Amino acid sequence: MEMVKIEEQYSDKRWSRLVKERDAHCKYEECSATEDLEAHHIIPRSQGGGNTLENGITLCREHHRREFLRDHLHAQVQVKTSRLFSSGNTGKKEAAYRFLSRKRLIENARPHGSWRPDPPD
Repeated sequence: MEMVKIEEQYSDKRWSRLVKERDAHCKYEECSATEDLEAHHIIPRSQGGGNTLENGITLCREHHRREFLRDHLHAQVQVKTSRLFSSGNTGKKEAAYRFLSRKRLIENARPHGSWRPDPPD
């Protein structure tokens, strides 16, 4: 592997290759996949993150998709919330509270959590 500076900006292809070479496997918790690897921006480029090695992490395709969906849904909620609360219409504020409450319920749902009824004896 070639010697590179951490803060240096790279082209998309070179950045992806260098991040994957550096990490060699998925860095998601308890995952050690070595196939179908993808480079992931820790701070998305749309939010000012760059193509630097310190802003990159290697994830397998499955975990990369999960991270993208989580970030994408979070961004959607922020946009909807700011749009709903910025207007003077109080009906929209009530709709926003309902939307955010539903979102919290979905995020906190646990498939095997205490909300399931106890099995019959």
